[in-house]
Amino acid sequence: MKYSRRLEGVDYSATIDISDRVKRMKAAGRDVISMAAARPDFDAPAAVRRATSEAVLGGAYSGYSESRGLLELREAVSEHLYRWSGVEYDPESEVLITVGQREGLSLALGALVDPGDPVLVPDPGWLTYRSTVALAGGRPVSFGFCAEDDYRPRVGDLRRGIEGGARVTIINTPANPTGTVFSRSELESIRDLTEQCGATVITDEIYAPFTYDGHRHISPAAIEGMRDRTLVTGAVSKAWAMTGWRVGFAAGPSGLIDRMLMIHQHLVSCACTFAQKGAVVALREEHDTLSSMARSYLARRDILAEGMASLRGIEFNVPRGACFFFPAFPGIGMTGRELATRFLEDGDLALTPGEAFGPGGANRLRISFASTPEEMLPEVLRRMGAVLEGIRDGRD
Repeated sequence: MKYSRRLEGVDYSATIDISDRVKRMKAAGRDVISMAAARPDFDAPAAVRRATSEAVLGGAYSGYSESRGLLELREAVSEHLYRWSGVEYDPESEVLITVGQREGLSLALGALVDPGDPVLVPDPGWLTYRSTVALAGGRPVSFGFCAEDDYRPRVGDLRRGIEGGARVTIINTPANPTGTVFSRSELESIRDLTEQCGATVITDEIYAPFTYDGHRHISPAAIEGMRDRTLVTGAVSKAWAMTGWRVGFAAGPSGLIDRMLMIHQHLVSCACTFAQKGAVVALREEHDTLSSMARSYLARRDILAEGMASLRGIEFNVPRGACFFFPAFPGIGMTGRELATRFLEDGDLALTPGEAFGPGGANRLRISFASTPEEMLPEVLRRMGAVLEGIRDGRD
């Protein structure tokens, strides 16, 4: 059997692989704490679960919806985006409901990228970006971040990529795995660079509600001159703990949305109809849920930051947004994959190797605090310290 060469640029998801391994270890009786995945440990809001259940039991939402998604949900997405960014979108023509945020990203790249086209992707960045670009036939080109400067984006990398022919740039703010929150001046620099060639920006804003220490999420679409060259993607998965609903959205220029719709219709027809009803309630009624989760994440972040500061052999930036630390381990002499294996086998602690997020993640680990409650964090820190001490003792 001959397989597509397109898959040569695609990797299995490291977070899913680790999660599957953790499940097997727990089934075998191991007391594993997983900080690998970004799945919130909260329950979806009761009103959301109730609305979804009623939509199923009532029978009216057991068939296909309009391929663009329920108009009611597209209107709710438009309201949500205006509330968060001040940017208005026409729910009839500028919003598409997708099967999770991943589909929105895939549809956009399918509509914008020709075989061999360079696409700028953050490095380190969410592991799906590179694989999705490759599946679309594109060529991922990295733009980096300066770890020594609180993971600020390297604008020079963006300039070189655009000068090298990139006409699509993917931005993630707040960022996975670094916790970077792009500033207005950084987004204005990106606007100035991309407008010279009319490049399109795809922005992943799934962690928009989670910013800390006075930092505020700014959508690239809200920057003057960017709205009509920007596609906003998001989902209800992270902010409302609705990962299993698989409801995402994309908002942008109608011409791009129309072309994404072509692909969407042939791939999936529509997002799950009764799940869309639950998403309407989340977007319109559950604003307090966002604040509650953000407060909890901030408390977890601060506990981990204080605890890791006392550990030998670890260096980290305190994230300004999202729900991740991305520490380095200087002097250990191990790759991120080797370190992740040691933490899992010796400490029953699941973390994600930094190499999964691109070359810029080498020798780092991603620590997610989305799924570990505050009361468990002292034990997490104890296990981290014990493993690091064991590595040092073995090298002394």
